[in-house]
Amino acid sequence: MINLTKPTDPEQDKELEKALTAFEKAFKRQDKSRSSFNLIIPGELSRALCDRVEELYSTVGWKIVKCKTSSENGEPFGLTMLTLSKI
Repeated sequence: MINLTKPTDPEQDKELEKALTAFEKAFKRQDKSRSSFNLIIPGELSRALCDRVEELYSTVGWKIVKCKTSSENGEPFGLTMLTLSKI
């Protein structure tokens, strides 16, 4: 079977990888005995990237996944928070 070219932007793929790496790094600093986590990274992701992050974390088993930027939350521009919950 032939591999078809996807309509994704290579820059967006790089930004997604960068965001996932940052969230995973933030997760490593958390107390793993908790059932929910608020991971904060510098910079604001686009809504499309936040949606993709939510989709990816949902597919690996997190029950509640919310990605929201500080400006979406009515706060000063500059951060993105990922909320993950096991229950």
